[in-house]
Amino acid sequence: MKNILVILTYLLSISVTAQKTIEGKVIDYNKNPLYGASVFLNNTTIGTVTNEKGEFELKASSDDYTLVIYFMGFKTFRKLIKVKDRHYLVIELEEQNELLDEVELVTNDSKQPNEFKDFDRLKESLIGNTNLAKRCKILNPEVLQYHLNSKTNELTVVSKKPIEIYNEGLGYKIYYDLVKLTTDSINTSFYGHTRYEELKGTKKQMKRWKRSRLRAYQGSMLHFFRSLYNNNFQEEGFIVNQFEKKKIILKNGEKTEYIPVSEYLNQNDLVFKKHEKTFLNFNHLLEVIYTEEKEEWNYRGSKKQLNHQKSILHLVEKPIEILPSGKLSNPLGIFTERYWAYEKMANSLPSDYQPTKK
Repeated sequence: MKNILVILTYLLSISVTAQKTIEGKVIDYNKNPLYGASVFLNNTTIGTVTNEKGEFELKASSDDYTLVIYFMGFKTFRKLIKVKDRHYLVIELEEQNELLDEVELVTNDSKQPNEFKDFDRLKESLIGNTNLAKRCKILNPEVLQYHLNSKTNELTVVSKKPIEIYNEGLGYKIYYDLVKLTTDSINTSFYGHTRYEELKGTKKQMKRWKRSRLRAYQGSMLHFFRSLYNNNFQEEGFIVNQFEKKKIILKNGEKTEYIPVSEYLNQNDLVFKKHEKTFLNFNHLLEVIYTEEKEEWNYRGSKKQLNHQKSILHLVEKPIEILPSGKLSNPLGIFTERYWAYEKMANSLPSDYQPTKK
């Protein structure tokens, strides 16, 4: 089972609070307004395009967000903002040096990208192999650029434009501004910025998407970190154990073993409060078991399916703040294995998703 560096910032949903306004203007280096620039808050459904004057307006709950602005021919703009009061921003975009992109990664123009076996690796690494992944389609594979290291078999992928992913299973069209993806025989890591757009459907489709989104939410990292912040992870169906990872030297090599340290951790073992902020902090690694849902058959292949989902959580940055919405202050600060590594973008939800019971 591959590990996956969790740098997709698709963690955790926004509480329903009073909406704040973020507005501004997008210009080029000559101070000319840019009409039609895509402006959105990363990993949400909150987005718009600039008008003829280059102006935009967004409304969002109080929280920390990454504001992302994309316009063809210019470098993608990214800025962390704290939404507490009304904002007005004037943002000057920098022109893109297209030549650099062509030098860094070379593609074989004699074939369509989706004919490459590299495309299949990219799709599985980014979208996954879950039941929902089978209902996802990349609409513009021509924007992808590949580089394969023949010695290490490491595949690196970037995109010239946001990748458009049609997720029919959850009812979203996803625009993913992929900065970089790397995958080899052991690890996968990818980083980018995501905008979700809800699909329009019939009443029957909307009901099905509502059920599917709730199933995707239950047991996810989104669910777990929010329940940690709300101090109810046990009531939400999670069991947390602590393990130490050790390498055992054998005559013909080595193997990794997980040595139990503590079982059935409680809230105080995982988080602490300081200056009215909540921080995640632990030693070694966590085994997070979600007891309310069984594994998918695809996860273990021919092996017996378990009636719970088991994930491993590493803390790269200590401590790391859990924001009021449940998001992590630095999504790069964690690393996951097992079931959460199996669930990739096909199972992801926007950070402004709010679950509603059946």
